[in-house]
Amino acid sequence: MVCGLSQVGVLTFFYCLHLLYASKRKDRKLIENGLFRYTRHPMYTAMAAMDSMNWYMNQPWYVTIGSGLLFYLCLITAGYCQELETIGRYGDRAREYYARTPRLFIWYPITKWQAACQTTDDS
Repeated sequence: MVCGLSQVGVLTFFYCLHLLYASKRKDRKLIENGLFRYTRHPMYTAMAAMDSMNWYMNQPWYVTIGSGLLFYLCLITAGYCQELETIGRYGDRAREYYARTPRLFIWYPITKWQAACQTTDDS
């Protein structure tokens, strides 16, 4: 199963890489559909899936924990910096998108639950 998760991560990563950089889209609009509907950073989510293979390697626990923490710290930092750049380019449109879309897919259910609670509270 872990190997399959890593392979899905690789495929997702290269799909997003193609979509963002190699597809030569004429319009440079903010992408809010497809995988980007569920996460602001599908490539980073894919990288986390690829990294899951390392959790089961035969190495000391402190190496696994240390490298995992460093990896995710770098991932979140890169995502934050990219979001600042995107806000600079797309302004309020990006802010609205970020308000309703989690950084990584693993937070998607939590974000949807919070949105549902806010809708109920506003009624």
